[in-house]
Amino acid sequence: MAASFTQSFSTSVVPVDAYADAIVDRTFWNDRLAAVGGPGGRITSFEGDGKKADVTQVQVIAKDLLPQAVTAFLPGDLEIERHEIWTRTADGADGRFTASVAGAPATVDGTLSIRSVDKQATVTVHGEVEVKVPLIGGRIEKMIIEQLQELIKAEHGFAVQWLESR
Repeated sequence: MAASFTQSFSTSVVPVDAYADAIVDRTFWNDRLAAVGGPGGRITSFEGDGKKADVTQVQVIAKDLLPQAVTAFLPGDLEIERHEIWTRTADGADGRFTASVAGAPATVDGTLSIRSVDKQATVTVHGEVEVKVPLIGGRIEKMIIEQLQELIKAEHGFAVQWLESR
């Protein structure tokens, strides 16, 4: 059975329009991946036109940072392929994401949004993680969600800093 999560972050420092414009900008993605993508992180595909971005990236987590339950199934560093599609809207941006690890019996997918909530730029992520491993799949799902939430928090923090510096 899949595990779900919802996470939101807000900032009053950055206008929602600036945040939503950044999420469809190639320079933003390059800089974000360099900051939080891990060693060997890379963009493998980017298509965008200023109103939409379709991005595939690989993020790397070093083996020594992974829990034993994960390293038992996957030797070496963990390479996570993430695919996000964002569309700029009149009041922010909407997106969808998937994530996978080659050879791993897990799926991750969900929705993303950037909106103005109480005069703050708010990023909301709804996701679902499913690990098809008997007996311990639920434990691994919880670990994946914890790691995803930390990554999303780091990405939001980067976005705010990046936008403030412009």
